[in-house]
Amino acid sequence: MTTEYPTRFSLSGVVELSYTDYYYKLPSVRANSEYHMSFIHQTYGLGASGYILHPRLAVFNVDVSYNDDRQLAAVRGLKTNGHDLGYNLELTLLPYRPLSL
Repeated sequence: MTTEYPTRFSLSGVVELSYTDYYYKLPSVRANSEYHMSFIHQTYGLGASGYILHPRLAVFNVDVSYNDDRQLAAVRGLKTNGHDLGYNLELTLLPYRPLSL
């Protein structure tokens, strides 16, 4: 039986873009109300994984992501925009059995 080790270095990435449009028309006795909202959501991500010196010593995984949300059309001029930056760092020491039994 052989053990499959991770590759020396692996790189991955993602780019996502989504657009959402809402239109509401609410009938009323006095007057009709209309609401229009549009949103754009963007996501960018980059990741790397591999091992340090030897796969039996240390394995790592690093991910970085950026999200951007923008409201293009708003109800009564109120817009909500936001963005965030996220990261994930993982290091596993001695991930495999160091000695064969």
